[in-house]
Amino acid sequence: MGRGVCTTLALMLRMQRCSEPGCERHTVWDRGTCAGHERGLEELVREVSARLVAERELSGMSLAGLTLHGLDLRERRFDFCSLSGSELSFLDFSRCRLRYVYFDFASVLHCTFREADIGMCVFGGARIEDCDFSGSDIIQSNFLGARCLRSSWSDSDLYSSRFVSAQFRDVEMRNCNLKEVHFDLPPDLSDAEAAWEAAPRLGIDLRSSNTRDAVYGGKR
Repeated sequence: MGRGVCTTLALMLRMQRCSEPGCERHTVWDRGTCAGHERGLEELVREVSARLVAERELSGMSLAGLTLHGLDLRERRFDFCSLSGSELSFLDFSRCRLRYVYFDFASVLHCTFREADIGMCVFGGARIEDCDFSGSDIIQSNFLGARCLRSSWSDSDLYSSRFVSAQFRDVEMRNCNLKEVHFDLPPDLSDAEAAWEAAPRLGIDLRSSNTRDAVYGGKR
């Protein structure tokens, strides 16, 4: 992601360093500290949860490091928000529009993103388990190093998204648009043709997807 976009994101989130001496993490919500140093954390989570459910459009929200559970967030719009390092479980993002939302190094468990419109979002280093992204447009998004378990991206447009260094187990990407989608080429496979044919043993079901239009370790 370019420096200009990162600068814009920082401005949109009004990011500031935690006021706790020696802490390098960013502040959360409208507090002066990060989630780890927030003394009224339970009250903050209740406040944040209520606002997420009540509002239809959310922009510039820093929710990094929070634990959020069991929220119905369907058909919301999120722009320039950070959920970095958060613990998210049983959240429903179905039919949401997400732009520049950061889920990096978050735990995303039993969450639903069905028919979502996801663009330029970051799931790098995230733990993604028992999640459903099916029927979604997931464009130019980053799953670098994500650990993906028992989750589905089937029937989705994944154009130009990156799954480099991601780990897969029991993952479905059936009937997907994989054009310019980046995967790693396993070292024991010599070409992209062999890579997609070996997808089942790599933990991905790519049946009915345009696998030959993907990029495997820089090779097609």
